[in-house]
Amino acid sequence: MFTNHCPRCKKVFDKKEFHLMCSDCGFQLSTFRIEKKGVVPKSINTTKPVIEGERILLKLNRRIKYVISFFVIIAILGIGIVFVKNRCKIGTVCEDGGIIYFDKLFYSKGWRYLAVAPENIETVQWSKNEIENYWLLHSEIGIGAANSYNIICCHGDKSAAYKAVTYGKNTDWYLGNFKEMKILYKVINSSLFSEKFMPTENFEPLLKYTSEGESCKYWLSTARDEKTAYAFNFNSGSLLCETFDNFNLIRPIRKF
Repeated sequence: MFTNHCPRCKKVFDKKEFHLMCSDCGFQLSTFRIEKKGVVPKSINTTKPVIEGERILLKLNRRIKYVISFFVIIAILGIGIVFVKNRCKIGTVCEDGGIIYFDKLFYSKGWRYLAVAPENIETVQWSKNEIENYWLLHSEIGIGAANSYNIICCHGDKSAAYKAVTYGKNTDWYLGNFKEMKILYKVINSSLFSEKFMPTENFEPLLKYTSEGESCKYWLSTARDEKTAYAFNFNSGSLLCETFDNFNLIRPIRKF
């Protein structure tokens, strides 16, 4: 085994030094013995060689990443195309004369679209009596129909909800709640869809002002308490509290 001295002339070397040849006698020191001692020259490549199996795995991983990236891009493009295609249905006139103003892109709970009726119904009281269980009237999208039938069960034909439900030939019209009417307000004021909701034949625009110059208010199927209900101001997009005997417009909507 190689030590810290020359085997021929017995010259002693510093253990920290590394020599391949004795500087005194020129004896060639064995690199094999040096490597056995654990000292490796810097010029020798110590990188671990890549096994053929590992090389194949690395190539396979790269290909898998490329395939995943490809399908992700295709999925993003597909979703974009479907979104644009479905959005084109906003503003479509239905057979009943209503206009589609909301598309949630998939069917759930029996519906996908919301449509607004083509005309306003004027001067309708919300109710002539106090309402019981007003906290059951919610504002989630699509719940306005349930709200309307709850109101009718309490007050029959003496309510704005009844006027909305009995509108037109279809029986699925109802009085929209806050979120449903808020979406309608945003759509008709959006520059992207404004042309779809310009006044057309057999379609009355949702009014912002009355003939007297006051803001137009539309009843909602949501009550604040047993004596006041909510109305929506289509001039400012705000929520208002109105007593039941106030006369406001209604604009029925339907889901399908």
